[in-house]
Amino acid sequence: LLAHYGKAHALFHAVRLGPTFIDIPVCQTLITRKVPISRYFIQRLLMHFGKYDQKLIELKIEHNVGQLDADRIRAFQQKIKSPWASNLPIFVFTYLLDEG
Repeated sequence: LLAHYGKAHALFHAVRLGPTFIDIPVCQTLITRKVPISRYFIQRLLMHFGKYDQKLIELKIEHNVGQLDADRIRAFQQKIKSPWASNLPIFVFTYLLDEG
């Protein structure tokens, strides 16, 4: 991971690889090897952790947006994949937040 992506991007790609790869010992190893936990990484982690709330999106479309925007949002919804850190285990998520 470090050799292929470098220190600056190692944590990002570890999270991207998902729960089959990242766990507390992997995080500890990366941190002991001086992989930086940037403020930007923590911000992205907070924004992308968890799943989209489909009901909330539908309510926003129904109550807050004009028809043209609603059509664009529905078209975009069909294209989106799950967020980058959506399947990260909660214990890894909290560990990274504590270390950051």
